[in-house]
Amino acid sequence: MNLREGLKYTENYLWLKKKEGKVELGIVKPAAEKAKKFLFLELPEKGQKIEKGESIAEYEAMKRVGELKSPLNGKIAEINKKAVEKPGKVIEEPYKTWLVRLKTKKDLELNKYMHKKEAEKHYRKQV
Repeated sequence: MNLREGLKYTENYLWLKKKEGKVELGIVKPAAEKAKKFLFLELPEKGQKIEKGESIAEYEAMKRVGELKSPLNGKIAEINKKAVEKPGKVIEEPYKTWLVRLKTKKDLELNKYMHKKEAEKHYRKQV
């Protein structure tokens, strides 16, 4: 499954990492591999307010077109321009290639997200 320790995971194939008062969001490796190849990736603008459940990324891949939903409320603090310019990096290095960094108003309740073993079990059921 190749998930990483130290990250939290959502049911919709995103990883979360608290870093410098912000939360990085990226795509887990199993989802990236399933996409085969990202052809296009669009991220929101820096400063945009995001509500939980709103789109934080729209993508076109070899096998599908879709969007990724934010698991958090917040404000886009940064976008990864390199991921937009070279969307293949999301597949090549999914745990190094974050998509957005969110600034949240209150402390994160990261405990409500899955740790590695829970996520592996959940994702295996989905495949």
